[in-house]
Amino acid sequence: MCAQLDSDALVARACEETGLDDLGDIPYREPLEVLLASLNRDAGLDAPRLAVAGDSITGLLVKRLRLVDDRTTYPAIADEKIVAPLFIVGLPRTGSTHLHALLAQVGGIRAPQMWEMTSPSPPPEQETYTTDPRIAQFEAAVAATPPEMMKRPRTIDAIHATSSKSRPCSIPSLSTFV
Repeated sequence: MCAQLDSDALVARACEETGLDDLGDIPYREPLEVLLASLNRDAGLDAPRLAVAGDSITGLLVKRLRLVDDRTTYPAIADEKIVAPLFIVGLPRTGSTHLHALLAQVGGIRAPQMWEMTSPSPPPEQETYTTDPRIAQFEAAVAATPPEMMKRPRTIDAIHATSSKSRPCSIPSLSTFV
C-alpha cells in the first residue's frame, strides 16, 4: 500500500518544528481530515507528490501555530480595529489583480506583501519592514523553486509576478482549512 497522509503525524511534525502545541479554538480538524482523505483516496498522487502535499500542509499548520501564539505574545493584536475592510473578488482574467494592485497604492490602505502572507509571524515591525529577514528567505525560496514549477504563460508572469514585494490576490484562499 502507498504512503498515506495522516493528520496526527502532520500536526505532530508542525508542533515539533515550532515548539508550540496550541492550534487555537477555530475548528480545523474535520476540514483537514476531509482534505487528507481526498488526497489519499482521490488525487492519485505518487509518493513524492504526496510528500510535497504533506510538506505544504505542515507549513500551513506551522503558520497556524505561530499565528495563535502571536495572539498570546502580542495581545494588542486583538485590540486592532479594522474599519470597512475591502474584499476583492473576481473570476480569473477579470481585472481583480489589477484592481488589487491599484488599491494597494492608495494612502491609508494596507495591502500585505507576499512575504508577509507566506510568513506572517511575528507581525512585521515598521522600523524593519523593508529589511525584514523573511524577505530574503522568501526570495531564496522562489530562486530555489525548480524551473518546471515556475513555467506559466508569459502573460500570467507579467500579471502575477512572484517576488517578495508581490501583493497576493489569492493566497488567503489557499489555506481555508487552517
